[in-house]
Amino acid sequence: MSKIKQISRHPIKNIHLISKKINFYNEGLEEDLDYLQKNPKNLGHFSQKILQAVSMAALIELPHEAIINYMQISLSAGLGHFQSTLNPGKTFDIDVGNKKLLMRGVETTAYIDTFRWERLFHLAIILRDKGCRQIVDSIPESLMRQANIKPDDADDAIVSFYKGLYDPKVNIGALLLKAIKACNPNGYEVEREDYLLYIKGAELSLYRSIFSNEPQEYSKYLAEAILDHKKYWGNKERAYNNTGWISYPLIAACVIAHDSKEYPIEVDSPYVPLWLVKHEF
Repeated sequence: MSKIKQISRHPIKNIHLISKKINFYNEGLEEDLDYLQKNPKNLGHFSQKILQAVSMAALIELPHEAIINYMQISLSAGLGHFQSTLNPGKTFDIDVGNKKLLMRGVETTAYIDTFRWERLFHLAIILRDKGCRQIVDSIPESLMRQANIKPDDADDAIVSFYKGLYDPKVNIGALLLKAIKACNPNGYEVEREDYLLYIKGAELSLYRSIFSNEPQEYSKYLAEAILDHKKYWGNKERAYNNTGWISYPLIAACVIAHDSKEYPIEVDSPYVPLWLVKHEF
C-alpha cells in the first residue's frame, strides 16, 4: 500500500476569530430563513454566505455533521435561487435547513453566473445528491449568460464539460480537450491567467488522468493540483479569502474517481478532506 502524501493548508492567523463568526452565523440562521420567506431575491446571497460557513467550519475542524449541514443548506438555497430566477412570479416550495419555504420567483442577474452554478454542481457531487445534481444540470447556460458577471470562453467550455460528465450521449473527451484549450491563459488579464493556470487548468488535467484509467497518473496530478491550489490561494493577497480554504472542484473530481473508478487515495490535504471523498458521513 502506498504511503499517503500530506499537503498542508497555507498558514492562516487568528483562527479564533473564525469561531466567533461561525457562532454569529448559527445564531442568526433562523432569522435569516424567516427573512428569506419574505425576500426570495436574497436566496443567492444567503447561499454564498452559508458556503463561506462551510469553508470556515472546515478550517476550524467542526464536526463533520455541521459541515455537511452547511453544505446542504447552501445547495438548497442556491438551487432555489436559480429556480426563482427561472420562474418569475410563480410560487414553489424549497426545503432549506429544517424549514419548508414558500417562495415566489423573482428575476435577477445576481448570483446566477457560472461560478455560482459550478459551486452547486460540485456540492451536489460531493453530497452524492443525484436529484439535486440533475436539477443543476438542467439549468440552461443561456441563463448564466444573463448574469451580471458575464462568462468568458473558458467559463462556457468548463460548464459544457461539467454538464457532459453525466451525459452518455456526448463525447466527454472532446469536451475536456475543448475546455483545456479554452483555459490556455494566453490572452487573458493577469489575474484571470493565474486562476486558469493554477486552478482550472490543474483541475482539468486531473480529469484527464481520471479518464485515462491510470491510477498512478491520477495520484500524481492530484498532488500537483493541490499544490497549485495552495500556491494560488496561499498568495498573501488571497490567503484570507475563504474561497481557497477548501477546494470544491478538486473534491468533486476525487469523488468521481473514488466512486466510479475506485482509484486509491494517496494524497491527504485539508483542501481535499478524505472523509468527504470517501463519503464518511
